[in-house]
Amino acid sequence: MEKFNKYFIIRILVILSIFLFFFSFLLDKFPISSIEVICTLLSPINPSLEISPSITSIVFNIKLPEIITAMLVDAALSIAGATFQGIFKNPLVFPDILGVSAGSGFGACVAILLAAGNWLIQLFAFIFGLLSVFITYLISKSYKSGEILVLVLCAALISAFFNDLISGAKFIADPIDKLLQIVYWLMGSLADVNIDKLLVIIVPIVIRTIILLILILILNILSMGDEEAQSLGINPKNLRFIIIAATLITAAAVSISGIIGGLVW
Repeated sequence: MEKFNKYFIIRILVILSIFLFFFSFLLDKFPISSIEVICTLLSPINPSLEISPSITSIVFNIKLPEIITAMLVDAALSIAGATFQGIFKNPLVFPDILGVSAGSGFGACVAILLAAGNWLIQLFAFIFGLLSVFITYLISKSYKSGEILVLVLCAALISAFFNDLISGAKFIADPIDKLLQIVYWLMGSLADVNIDKLLVIIVPIVIRTIILLILILILNILSMGDEEAQSLGINPKNLRFIIIAATLITAAAVSISGIIGGLVW
């Protein structure tokens, strides 16, 4: 019965996701009917469908990248959050537990201060997000005991460090132009998403998601506790690899969406 309920819930969620995908096209300041949306999405397959060029541009160049990115970012944060909750055995753990958003935020600030384009802002955010995780990992690796706790404490330290750097970047930024851009990026938004930005994050998110799905059995065992995991031949000390993989997914998501509210659900 429990297994039936689980698969029933999965089917409902899949159907709801498909419905929301198509419904999202209707939520726009440009009125587009559902029939026009469906015909536009089918036009590459059936060229005989006559679609207005303006509607085609809105659907494929604006709405479709935003919707796919929103679903991809939400899925990435959900997978990372579920992974951390299983590892730490705490339902309140969130995807940004290793402070990746602070590193990504500072990277974006640096790119904005350098008057870089949107693509470089995303790249800097991703690189500095990875850098914060790498520094956290190196510091925690120097301790021989309490690895998970030390990892989290080091992450809090690095996160505070990068938050201070963000404050410094705001202080020296031009208040008329760059300061506003920094604030808006840190607030999080998908308004500037396009196909190029979407293609940049698809590969890292998909690859690391597949890795976590392959390791799902190990994650389930680790959620039972260290003693149970050791009795089944799983070394809890290898948790860092799984934690880093989940954090890299978060870094890819944050680099395109900014520090959105989903990171602290």
